[in-house]
Amino acid sequence: MKTRPYTPIERLACTASSEIWLVHDEDRHERVLKVCHSHLSDIARERRYFVDSLRLQARFDHPHLVKLISLDDTSSRPMAILEYVQGLTLAEAGRRAQMDGRRWPSRAVMAILQALADVLESIHLLRDENGPVEVVHHDVSPQNVLLGFNGTVKLTDFGLAVWRGGPRSSRDVIGCGSFSYLSPERAGMDGNNTETTLPDARSDLYALGILAWELLLGVQLHRRETPTETMTAILNDPPDTPADVFGDIPQQLSRLVTSLLAQRPDERPDTATNVRHALARIAESDPAWRPDFSYLGEWVASLD
Repeated sequence: MKTRPYTPIERLACTASSEIWLVHDEDRHERVLKVCHSHLSDIARERRYFVDSLRLQARFDHPHLVKLISLDDTSSRPMAILEYVQGLTLAEAGRRAQMDGRRWPSRAVMAILQALADVLESIHLLRDENGPVEVVHHDVSPQNVLLGFNGTVKLTDFGLAVWRGGPRSSRDVIGCGSFSYLSPERAGMDGNNTETTLPDARSDLYALGILAWELLLGVQLHRRETPTETMTAILNDPPDTPADVFGDIPQQLSRLVTSLLAQRPDERPDTATNVRHALARIAESDPAWRPDFSYLGEWVASLD
């Protein structure tokens, strides 16, 4: 695939591996351009990480995953054109809600959680002719969750993903990524703080648990002043039970979030499918907690 001609509008972000730009394509559609940093493009391993993670993303066609439109892997700096979501990242929305003293509405929380459980289910269940591809996203964090003003919820950025046949192993991602959203096994220790348990799909579920806890309580769970203090918090500080903080949070939801945040992977829900079903049961039993994507869009737009 090749990228079409584009016109830069503004730089949206600069990550460890790439620059992210808002652009117009030749038909004046708004798109996102992701360009590998020049100092990494000449390093074969880093170039492969960048290109292969985008090729993996292109294998999915899911309403809650940012769509890859085109990929140019032959230029001196590999680049891709991606779907643009007009809205805010979950990180931006969370900061603005906290600054305004606003608590996330229940219907918006459930829309985000159901969307993420749904897309993680598809990611984890991807198969090819040889069987399960065993994809783990490894960066389910607020800056990678996009909330559209039209109510869309989309996960993005497979830059740290691990999968069968991919360029990285599970051991390679230990200690990598957004520190505040690492699972204990990705922080380098298992639940006994003794030896590393290699992270699998349940590591993504732990990250989903962090997002759920933060949406419900309106504060960050693990973030501390330094990375070392953050790692210590992940490994040693048990989270408050959501329903003990706010009495209107359903006990079922509180227990689900607590289980997602279990230190040991074998004490968490086994699959994103099970999480999705649990969320659906909660929504069915309590109308106040039924997901409403239109309302989510309106509420996010009110933060802009």
